[in-house]
Amino acid sequence: MESGVECSLLRTPDGETWSFNAPDGADEIASGDYVRVTAEIADASFCQQGRGTLIVEAIERADPPARDRDPARAGGIAVTSDYVRGDWVAKGVGADCSRPDFAVTANSRGMSIIETRIDGLPETGVVDVGSTPGLQWDEPIPTLPIETRGPDGLAVMPPESGEQVTLAGHPIRGDGVVFVKCGD
Repeated sequence: MESGVECSLLRTPDGETWSFNAPDGADEIASGDYVRVTAEIADASFCQQGRGTLIVEAIERADPPARDRDPARAGGIAVTSDYVRGDWVAKGVGADCSRPDFAVTANSRGMSIIETRIDGLPETGVVDVGSTPGLQWDEPIPTLPIETRGPDGLAVMPPESGEQVTLAGHPIRGDGVVFVKCGD
């Protein structure tokens, strides 16, 4: 939950944004809280943001998703150029380093470049390792936020826009997809 222009905003786990006015008795819920909402979609509204406006029937605090519950999940490791460079495969039984899902290399200017498939098509992008780490592409592909997961894991999160994106055949939604670095 966060503050909006005219109304409160709710960002869903898959990245959609909805406007709403908190019902009476919801004073203890504040911006930044995770909430569970029962609502219907309004036909019209003065709220100016999001996919639409919700008419809230009930709202209650909820536990944050796994990626936000334990800040130590990243193992205190920052997203750096050295960390992201290499071949990566989606974590799981089918992980095959002989066929990486994506590769991150350095170009002549030292930038980290990613090569993969987005929605089935070959794409090349830039890995932003700044204050808001993410995989950046040319329009119309949205930026995919990234987070470290221990010494050899990289979580690729859904875009803030809520658009559905498939990275190397893996739909990026919910808590994202964790990729592991292949050995050198």
